[in-house]
Amino acid sequence: MKTNRSCNQARTQGSVLVVALTILAIAALVLGSYLVLVQTQTNSVSRSQTWNSAIAITEAGLEEGLAEVNRFSPTVGSNSIDTSPWGWTNNITQDGWSIFTNGQTSLTRNVSTNNAGTNGYTVMIDTSSGTPTITSAGFVAFTSTAWAAYGAPQPFLAAGGVTTATNLIIGRRVQVQTVLSPLFSCAFIIKSNLTMSGNGTTIDSFDSSNTNYSTGGQWDVNKRKAGGNVATDSAIVNLSIGNGNIYGHVYTGPGTLQSQVSVGSQGAVGDVAWNASHSGIEPGFWAGNFNTAIPDVPTPTFVGGALPGANTNGPLKGSIVLSGGHYTVPSGGPSAPLVITAPTSLWVQGSFSPAGITCTNSGSLVLYLGTTSTNGSDSFTCGSINTGGLAVNLQIFGLPSLTSITLSGNDNLAAAIYAPEATFTGNGGGSSGEFEGSLVVQSITLHGHFNIHYDESLVSSGASRGWIAKGWTELKY
Repeated sequence: MKTNRSCNQARTQGSVLVVALTILAIAALVLGSYLVLVQTQTNSVSRSQTWNSAIAITEAGLEEGLAEVNRFSPTVGSNSIDTSPWGWTNNITQDGWSIFTNGQTSLTRNVSTNNAGTNGYTVMIDTSSGTPTITSAGFVAFTSTAWAAYGAPQPFLAAGGVTTATNLIIGRRVQVQTVLSPLFSCAFIIKSNLTMSGNGTTIDSFDSSNTNYSTGGQWDVNKRKAGGNVATDSAIVNLSIGNGNIYGHVYTGPGTLQSQVSVGSQGAVGDVAWNASHSGIEPGFWAGNFNTAIPDVPTPTFVGGALPGANTNGPLKGSIVLSGGHYTVPSGGPSAPLVITAPTSLWVQGSFSPAGITCTNSGSLVLYLGTTSTNGSDSFTCGSINTGGLAVNLQIFGLPSLTSITLSGNDNLAAAIYAPEATFTGNGGGSSGEFEGSLVVQSITLHGHFNIHYDESLVSSGASRGWIAKGWTELKY
């Protein structure tokens, strides 16, 4: 018997085939899209990780740049404090840096290698602006994995497990502007206690480089400023202002409270107007966040000769004139007055009570006192020295054995003193005792009628901790 297939049955079978093929195409498309999504996500995560690692390498370049510009910069206790902060520029090539061209030098270092290539950085120092600018570009090799089907560009046509890898470089470029960090940034910085006893003790500021805030380079009560800031990085604070006056701010260590600063009923901390009519601490003139390193002074590195003899005639008869150079003397120091006519370094290896120190307009003295012994008890009894001079011309560095500095009666001193292990005592037993400059010491005790006038010009003209970063900008790689 002959059987005929109906047209409806054929159409039904064709429809099933079309539906099956459509479902298969949709499944393939979904699978391909999923593979593309996975690939994109994998590459995105990998690129993000590489991007993040690039900044660490870039920072390594910045650190090397900062280390280089500070290699020969002024440092605490080193004889390089009286040299130019640009001294390192003459020694740049010994560390692998290129010779300066138009004020620029550069260095490239490879720090590691992975399967994709080499990682490293290129760092450049540019001094043409007047201060070092450091630019570091860190580069990291990155492998981008793409699915492929025997060279076909469509990822959803991939053959299982077949990949191609494209080696790329991901980089980050950062530029840092620098500034010299001043060693003498406050009227005084102490490691422990401040005691101001009696009436008439005053701490304020002036600027010897500005005629609006000084007269003949000297402090003038009519031109005083409220920059006589006082700071301690100690968390165990004993700051007793008493009935004294601080024209400036008080900074204490992290975690401290304003109540740890004791002010008497007639004492005041604040600006000029506040000190004229108020007592206590002016709002905003205390902060408990001061934190800085106060390292001991290391042994001076220069080789000092013997001092010349005192003049036997002329207007400077009886004085020792030092016209530059480096000198070393035993404890006790010279008994004759010193007249400094050019940049000079002197190391007194113990206690010292100078008969007088006069720095002429072109003369400056960097004075080292004591030894590196941590069990010493050396002292410095100042007397009236560098009177009428500038603090920047007499910078005094106390080694660890120097434990006591005293200024008595009506003595006057203009100096910048860094002696982290020494206690400073200002005895205002006369009508007044005057100190112009800045102090970094262990502790300070001031008695009645003793005044400290901080010379704000020391920020730019005094010794420095070296170059530090003041700001950074990420640039296009």
